[in-house]
Amino acid sequence: TDQLDRLQQLADDDSTDMHADRPMAAVFRRAIDQVRPDFDDRTWQMFWRCVVDGQSTGAVADALQTSPSNVRQARCRVLRRLREQLSMPGFQEP
Repeated sequence: TDQLDRLQQLADDDSTDMHADRPMAAVFRRAIDQVRPDFDDRTWQMFWRCVVDGQSTGAVADALQTSPSNVRQARCRVLRRLREQLSMPGFQEP
């Protein structure tokens, strides 16, 4: 969704002033905080390294001694859950 695209953009753009995007950053942080307990540490680490840190699937797989397909699957699972959370009625309201 647009929100996840924006999360990726914020993660990719080192020049972005996070304070200027504080309301959107707060929405992302709340969604992340709410879905984080749904995943084990390894799954979360695969997601975070790919989406937020911008590491390649292969690099994450090598670092965590797993297959690239496991990394893609973990990333997709977390992104799907974040999309669900962000699309809940009223979620983005304070």
